Amino acid sequence: MRQFQLAGMFIAALLVFFCLTMAGCGGPEEAPEVPTDVVEEDPQPKPARKPSQQPKPQNYMLRARVGHVATGERTSSKHADHGIPYFSGSRAPVLVNDRWGYIDKEGKIVIEPQFFCAGSFSDGLACVCNGPKHGYIDTAGKLVIKYKFDDANDFCEGRACVAVGEFPNEEWGFIDTSGNFVVKPKYKSMELFFSEGLVAVKFGERYYGYLDRDGNVAIKPQFTSAESFFDGLAVVTLDGKDRFINKTGAPAFGKLATRSWGFSEGLADVAGLKAQIDFIDTSGKTVFEIHGAYSEAFYFSEGLAAARIAGSLIEKLVYMDRSGEIVILLDENCDRAGMFSEGLAPVRIDGKYGYIDKKGVMTIEPQFDFASKFVNGWALVSIGGDNYTGKIGYIDKTGEYIWKPTK
Repeated sequence: MRQFQLAGMFIAALLVFFCLTMAGCGGPEEAPEVPTDVVEEDPQPKPARKPSQQPKPQNYMLRARVGHVATGERTSSKHADHGIPYFSGSRAPVLVNDRWGYIDKEGKIVIEPQFFCAGSFSDGLACVCNGPKHGYIDTAGKLVIKYKFDDANDFCEGRACVAVGEFPNEEWGFIDTSGNFVVKPKYKSMELFFSEGLVAVKFGERYYGYLDRDGNVAIKPQFTSAESFFDGLAVVTLDGKDRFINKTGAPAFGKLATRSWGFSEGLADVAGLKAQIDFIDTSGKTVFEIHGAYSEAFYFSEGLAAARIAGSLIEKLVYMDRSGEIVILLDENCDRAGMFSEGLAPVRIDGKYGYIDKKGVMTIEPQFDFASKFVNGWALVSIGGDNYTGKIGYIDKTGEYIWKPTK
């Protein structure tokens, strides 16, 4: 186990998510009863979903998880910047004159801009909306699942989580790729996507459990919060404490999951003793420790994780390897650092985003107001504002535009 101690005072991190988080044919006839023998204070509610923005166009979806660690800010993602449009299924969504359409790998429009919102293709389908209702199209632009949902998410593992009813009284269920309900809408809330065959669901007004892809209760409702599974483990809150569980719902090991964002590439960060951060493996064994000079750390991706170090005179962003060794020390004016994907990571310096390689070399100079990670050789960027307010385009790994920013 390797230990690192950097002089300086610990600066507490303010953790702020960029956007909001977060179906009976084939499912259980009735939702199981929630436990009544758990005594605890009323839990803090999960962030509420915003009502659909209709008919105003939107940068689909309005709950992006971007994957940047920043000075005083951390957001999360493990599903290809879930909610940020990206190139998939030979198509990528673009916004032209306030309507969404799709381009091919050559940057040519193949589905005319016509939608008020548009998701990325997954399982051969993309979620689109005509204003008040959501449906799904195929890669030819044909509407194959009719506009009938009041909210909907992209497909993942052959299932899409959808809602009917107006916010905040909507009910959630999920469908298969034919548009048939596997679980009819009846749940108060549901995670955005399936992960490792399970999805977190809120039963009734208080407790969360997990359903499998067939709608069966895989883990009974007992938690006051529940996150997605990664590396076979998930972070939940039980009896007021955050902890890891396995896919049977049993505690994974003794360590609490305090301040943890969960596992990625077999490692997870947890709050240790004396203001340190421990990185543990999936058996719960501590692999290395980071002491108080680090105020926060992020997911591992391609063997590297961003972290923020804080001292009495400096506050810098770095990347460390799986042993905890600092391998990239970023520019002192860098205030955001993203996850590595396809060998590159977005960083923000003096208010503009560019991309570095794994040696820390700036390969695409800072010039964007927003930048996502690369997926299938493309990255979404924006100018004149962030990915909600600015013009959005796509670049390749040389920094050349495949689609110049439009709005």
